[in-house]
Amino acid sequence: PATLRMFGMPGKDIFLRTPITSLGAPRQRDGRTARDYALSHITRAYREGHVFMEWEGRRLDGSLFPSEIALHAMELGGRPVIQAIMHDISDRRLAEGALRDAHEKALHAARAKSDFIANVSHEIRTPMHGIMGMCDLLLREPLSGSQREYALTLRQSAQGLLKVINDILDFS
Repeated sequence: PATLRMFGMPGKDIFLRTPITSLGAPRQRDGRTARDYALSHITRAYREGHVFMEWEGRRLDGSLFPSEIALHAMELGGRPVIQAIMHDISDRRLAEGALRDAHEKALHAARAKSDFIANVSHEIRTPMHGIMGMCDLLLREPLSGSQREYALTLRQSAQGLLKVINDILDFS
């Protein structure tokens, strides 16, 4: 019943009459035809005992769905057969897609933050270096005692502020 629901088929007779090539997309994800893809995995299952494969399934209405199939080689009534256990992985693929999208968004946000920090760094440090340079030039001039004290306080404050700015930007 689960297989019939997966393929959108009303009964097992239709399913059993449907060739493997009609149960899958004409071309599988690796580009091979459904027949070649299925036969290569069936051959491996006979040789190795079991194999797992992804399969782009096709419902009776023609819609496609991703699935995972476990193929197991065994004997039934003295003849070799393949048992196929199929699982619709549509929900997993959706979750993987959402995870990829979230990862891309996080990378984009990290790049945007990095660009912002680089711009802020330049925009803040450049004027601070200008202030410190002007203070140094001012201190080379003949100044009264209080003027020199003010200029030294200004330079010391600018150096302290630049250190705080550098620490914040380095931390960011």
